[in-house]
Amino acid sequence: MSGECMRFPATPAGFIESFSFIDKEQVYTNGAELISVYRVNEMIEHYFQPVHGTWETSVMYDGDGNKVFRHIHRGCGFGCSSYKERGTPYCPNCGAIMDGRVEE
Repeated sequence: MSGECMRFPATPAGFIESFSFIDKEQVYTNGAELISVYRVNEMIEHYFQPVHGTWETSVMYDGDGNKVFRHIHRGCGFGCSSYKERGTPYCPNCGAIMDGRVEE
């Protein structure tokens, strides 16, 4: 090894283009481009930093005046007001890990 660090393309799309390959004999695919799981994990670690958040409960009223409890992720970078998805630790709109940690 020469000791050089890996150079990442500027975008995830460029990364995929650089590290994808085609199953030329079409043994496993119909000739579609592939990328190894190892490379996908490298891409995720390099381009996408995890975001953490917490659900806040708020009381809203429906059209009939009934109380509706909503679980909202106010820290969503897209300004979403999403319902808490039961059984998943992620915000369905922005993908934040809803583990109760709030990042400044």
